[in-house]
Amino acid sequence: MKRFFISFFTLLSAIGVAAAGDGLPFQAGERLSYSCQYRLSGIKGNIATCHASVDEADAGGGAGAFDIKVNLRTSGMFDTFFKVRDALSCRLTSDKLIPLSYVRETNEGDYHAHDEYSYMWGADKPYIKAKLSSTSNGTREVNIPLSDNTFDLLTLFFRLRNFNLSGADEGSSRMLSFVFDQKSSRVRMTYYGQET
Repeated sequence: MKRFFISFFTLLSAIGVAAAGDGLPFQAGERLSYSCQYRLSGIKGNIATCHASVDEADAGGGAGAFDIKVNLRTSGMFDTFFKVRDALSCRLTSDKLIPLSYVRETNEGDYHAHDEYSYMWGADKPYIKAKLSSTSNGTREVNIPLSDNTFDLLTLFFRLRNFNLSGADEGSSRMLSFVFDQKSSRVRMTYYGQET
């Protein structure tokens, strides 16, 4: 599973989009499709497709938001041996990219999971209200502590796309965390300089 998400972020990190008028590197109406390929001993083939979209939404109270959806699915011969049908979606405020909700529907071979996160920013101690269900752990509801730098996987990716590195010093880093299932994992983002 960890390898899958590393591959997923590697795939999405290749996205190059012109900046929107408000300075974001993406905008509502964005549609992206990818084909993932492998090469092994002279054999080349497609293993998966990924479709991503960004749409306008309402965050409530007249505030704007983005609905972001990503669908992953294996294809071709690979699909015969191991089927992947994953759908991720999140809603973020359009001004500060603050996460409001997240849904993950995972179908990978015999493993199935459905996670729903609701971000409870207005609580005395903010938390994520999570409804989690999987073939290996059953169904449960948990509250996950929330800090300003804790995100679900899609929100983390779109926040990373929006980081302004124009004044960053080489070697500077920033700690972030992401929530997957009910676990929070810390990641360090380090700026190594501009590629030439």
